[in-house]
Amino acid sequence: RSSVAAAGISMGRMTRRDQARRPWRALPGRAVVVASAVLVLTTACGTDEPVANAPSVPGAGTGVEFAVTPDTVDETGTSTTATPSTIVPPPPTDPPPVEPPSLGELELPCGRPGDAEGPGVDDERIVIGVGNDRGSLYTADSAAGVVTAVRTLADACNAVGGVAGRSVVVEELDAALVEVEDRMVDACVEVFALVGHVYLREDEGEAVRVGCGLPSFPARTTAVDDDAPDGPVSALTAAPEPVPLHGFVLSYVVSPADGDRVALIGPATVGGGRQRTRDASALLTSGFPIEVAADIGYPVVDEPDWPAIVRTARNAGAGTVHLDGPCSSAVAPFLAAADDVGWRPAVVLAAEAYDPACLTSLGDVDLTRVVLETPLLPVSDGAAAPTTGAVADLYGQYGVPVTGDTLRAASAFWLWAEAAAGCGSALDRTCLAEAGRAVDDWDAGGMHAPTDPGTAAVEPCVVLLGVEDGTVVRRAPLEPGTLDCDWRS
Repeated sequence: RSSVAAAGISMGRMTRRDQARRPWRALPGRAVVVASAVLVLTTACGTDEPVANAPSVPGAGTGVEFAVTPDTVDETGTSTTATPSTIVPPPPTDPPPVEPPSLGELELPCGRPGDAEGPGVDDERIVIGVGNDRGSLYTADSAAGVVTAVRTLADACNAVGGVAGRSVVVEELDAALVEVEDRMVDACVEVFALVGHVYLREDEGEAVRVGCGLPSFPARTTAVDDDAPDGPVSALTAAPEPVPLHGFVLSYVVSPADGDRVALIGPATVGGGRQRTRDASALLTSGFPIEVAADIGYPVVDEPDWPAIVRTARNAGAGTVHLDGPCSSAVAPFLAAADDVGWRPAVVLAAEAYDPACLTSLGDVDLTRVVLETPLLPVSDGAAAPTTGAVADLYGQYGVPVTGDTLRAASAFWLWAEAAAGCGSALDRTCLAEAGRAVDDWDAGGMHAPTDPGTAAVEPCVVLLGVEDGTVVRRAPLEPGTLDCDWRS
């Protein structure tokens, strides 16, 4: 129990009422004891003397019935004592239900029995791989903490029985940005599935992954396509249609003079370019008089020249910037470079920039016109977001940073575990992928906007956050625990 409690997972307990419902079990020789008791009581009846040495009656007061046949007289008139009949047991009762383990409002799929077969699986364990680019100098903070996050979640699940009757083992697959294809080759033979991973250049390994039938449950991905049935099973990271424009609407309000000219800035990768194309399409079909003033991809294999990026966006006449990237390696240097030249556009940040520790430590940078758009309920919602809070508490015990990526890794891990547990004795890679895509309503216990992993669709529901006085605050909607699902409002 101590390991479960340490992991922050609650288990159902049997109450006194449930214990009282347990049927009393008959003891050997009960019939003889009962008969003796009846004879002693019969002898003592009608006297004022107490019954001496009367044996107690097992089951008395328990509701167990004892049937004893009365004395009879045979044909010669001789009295005989009947043999007591078989004890009549109480009607059978079902055992009290055992509540499954939970994390906040998320019922965990841990502890269910099952069998499994295939690469990365044996009689005792299931090996999953978590990919990142930690080994690259300029992307070290991309998806920072996702490996330790998934390991923490796996340990918590193992403490209450593991998945499909097996312990979950986590292996890191660091591609260092330029070795994604090599890591996919390794993963095909070493792990059962990819879970909670982030690769900035994941497209370079997709052909290998699909070719070996390796299931993928990413924390963040842009490699989703309705025409690609073997694509990643996305818990949250598919590009919704339409792309949410809540952040743009708010930035347009605070910057009406030049807010209709937008600069799109993101990583210079295939996936990054794909995301900016989706953003541009959504903006241009929104009904607002918008012009995409600049489409800028910053390098990930070299150090970005943020002052040059700021000059390009500013010279294009942009009044609003959509910036994709982590807080420490993209948001912080961009805002610092803009502040150095006195340029203060409205800035809309993507979900991966959600990093409260970083956002609240940006010093003297002006954040009044910065808004972060995310489908995740933030930790600052407190009791109104119990599952987010429970995951954050679990992470806090093991030093895992709470960021947009680590929270999305939690959603990806639990979706994977749910699919694996659902396969039971039929668990293999094919069943796992099919079971993941069969889930059509997923919000990880209320952590984020509803998604349909089977169709790679996400409801366009978000919360808009800002930073005031060193604290992450809600900008819209104001009520904790809620999401705005209509960007036109």
